[in-house]
Parts: sequence; C-alpha cells; structure tokens
Amino acid sequence: LTIVYDNNAYDPRLKTAWGFSCLIEYRGQVILFDTGGDSPTLLANMATLGIDPSEIET
Repeated sequence: LTIVYDNNAYDPRLKTAWGFSCLIEYRGQVILFDTGGDSPTLLANMATLGIDPSEIET
C-alpha cells in the first residue's frame, strides 16, 4: 500500500492537496484506489514515487 496523494504528505518530495489516493499492490495486481481532487498533483506524485500509470489495472 502506497499513499500517493493526501493533504498531509509523509514524504517531503510529495505535493499535497485536498483528497486521497493510494496504490494497492497485491498478488501481481496493481490497483489505484481513488485519484484525489487534482490530477496534476496525482501525476506529479506518481512520477516522484516512480509509479508508471500504464502498470495500473484498468
């Protein structure tokens, strides 16, 4: 479980904004739970964390 987006960042490199998003990795599946309220913040944090959007289950 990786918190991607929250209003209180656990990592100073991450951007914050109102909302929540986390990445769940389990038994070879990668699921994005929620996307927060601001897509540029979500995508910036994913890049910072090394998360490739193409690896997320659709």
